[in-house]
Amino acid sequence: MSGGIETDMAFDRHEDARATDDPSLREKREQLREVMRIAPIICAVHCINALILSLAFLDTAPAPLVGGPLALLLAGFGLRSLLLLRQSRREIPLSAVPRRIIVLNAVTGAFVLALASWSAALASYGTPAQVLVAVIHDCATIAICTVSLLHLRSAALTALSALVPVGLVKIATGVALVQAGTMICVISGGGLLYLTVLYSARFRQLVRQHGDLKRLNRETERLARVDLLTGLPNRRSFFSDLDAIVAASSPDAEIHLAVIDVDGFKTVNEMYGHAIGDAALAEIAMRIGEFCGERHRLGRLGGDEFGLVVAGGESADDAFDLCCRIGEALRQPLHLAERTVRVSASIGFASARASSRDVVHLHEQVHYALREAKLDRRAGCMRFSPAQEARLRRANAVAQALRNADFQRELRLEFQPVIDADRNGIIAFEALARWYSPEIGRVSPVDFITAAENAGLIGLMTDVLLVKALAGAAQWPERVHLYFNLSAHDIMMPDFAARAAEIIRASGVSPARIAFEVTETAIIRDFAAAKDTLDALKALGIAVALDDFGTGFSSLSYIHRLPIDKLKIDRSFTSEILTNPACRDIVRSVSGLCRKLGIDCVAEGVETQAQMVLLGRLGCRSMQGYFFSRPLPAEEAAALACARGAAGDADARVVSAA
Repeated sequence: MSGGIETDMAFDRHEDARATDDPSLREKREQLREVMRIAPIICAVHCINALILSLAFLDTAPAPLVGGPLALLLAGFGLRSLLLLRQSRREIPLSAVPRRIIVLNAVTGAFVLALASWSAALASYGTPAQVLVAVIHDCATIAICTVSLLHLRSAALTALSALVPVGLVKIATGVALVQAGTMICVISGGGLLYLTVLYSARFRQLVRQHGDLKRLNRETERLARVDLLTGLPNRRSFFSDLDAIVAASSPDAEIHLAVIDVDGFKTVNEMYGHAIGDAALAEIAMRIGEFCGERHRLGRLGGDEFGLVVAGGESADDAFDLCCRIGEALRQPLHLAERTVRVSASIGFASARASSRDVVHLHEQVHYALREAKLDRRAGCMRFSPAQEARLRRANAVAQALRNADFQRELRLEFQPVIDADRNGIIAFEALARWYSPEIGRVSPVDFITAAENAGLIGLMTDVLLVKALAGAAQWPERVHLYFNLSAHDIMMPDFAARAAEIIRASGVSPARIAFEVTETAIIRDFAAAKDTLDALKALGIAVALDDFGTGFSSLSYIHRLPIDKLKIDRSFTSEILTNPACRDIVRSVSGLCRKLGIDCVAEGVETQAQMVLLGRLGCRSMQGYFFSRPLPAEEAAALACARGAAGDADARVVSAA
């Protein structure tokens, strides 16, 4: 028996799947659903009318003729109402719609004819006035059925068609009053027929429009959740799916998340154009997708960044191994229609149990691991570790403290002298930012500068520090200059040069005494924006120094493409200059290049006299480091500038580093 039921259900599902392609069935289902919704109320109206009719003939017609049909009709209306009420709460399969309509038409016709027959039987025992009541009852019954079935034209016409035999029977009575009332009802029925056809057509049109709108909304929603280039879920859809996966997972289930950042894509886009770039992204998405099964969820988070969720019971080690294999696959050449290009990938990976608090911070952990992977270019794929978790918590604490900080009160500067080794005098001080937070204590400049950039506070911080630095420089002799570091965010801001000019004018310090230091890493983020800012600063009379020279990329190209006045050789070369011949050769070459181009050369990180002597022999005149002086508070720097701002003693050391 159960096997037969399952076979019938399977057949219905098969038929329903075929029926979904027929728009007319969907229209009829909506019409049927609307009829079923109001049917119980209409049945109640018919019951009341039938009861009134029976009361009108209670004194003239036989009791069995009055009570028997009434009881049957009331029972029939009641059962039909209950059945329709139950069916209206369920979804109607499309395959069942034609059958339901046929049944509804048959039941409607049967009910109308049954009521009309009972009314005619009662009228045979009544007075003309009672017969007129029967006519009114019949016409009202037909009209109510027709109006209630307007949404479904076939059922409405079935009910209205009963008006013909009912009218003929009533006209045949020969009673003028009854005939007149019947003719009025028949003529009104003609108008009702027109309204039925018109309204049914309008309703079908509304149903079609509603269906079109629903399909359009579904398509709009689909497009809002899909990346059109790759066909993958977009950022919004991806993280919505991640939330759903976490909610549906058991508490002990592990959720693994990876973010894949394509390295070198920007170069491909700039060299070959957006068409090749788009083709490369589509190929990258397909290549990643080859590693993904039903248990994985892949999406494009934006630009050249993809997200991957692994939550099918795989261990963290297996999921991480999958990410490493994806990274290896992306290092292989991309064979596009017009050319072959190469990219690579940095991948951040993190895991958490669905029940743990860490799953809320999973995205943050993954991006932290991704940043670590990009810093360590040999890593490729980086797994979030306990050590990184400690650093991330520290970074979050720094960010929170930074939002609550009073920059004017908490930020201060120390100044480290830059020495002219030939005349043993101070030529400049580099301003070094310091922050002691009342909440978390002393914070490294690397930490709080990064946090300020991420929090969007670096502009305000730079302005406060520049005011303080200029206030310090105002206490020095005119020949002593100020070196001030700019962040990548500063030089990308179009209004920075104007802000700096206003601050400098207010300080009274000559722009010719100021040099802004920028790193190669900051410049490479957006070369065009950086060049515009540096050109504007140069036009104000401010010098530009390229800091940490030699640690970035394409360093030599910046010397002739940017308004560079000074190069600061990175301390990594200075520290090995005594033991590494390659470092000595690099310093010698850079020093010679600066002399030929008329650019000042400053060696950073000088810690011993031997380093100082060798740097002098290699052509470096300006030096900076703990051998000469540690960074000093503003008051000590001012005193030292006044004392040693000219040619000094034979001893090159300015202040003990102790």
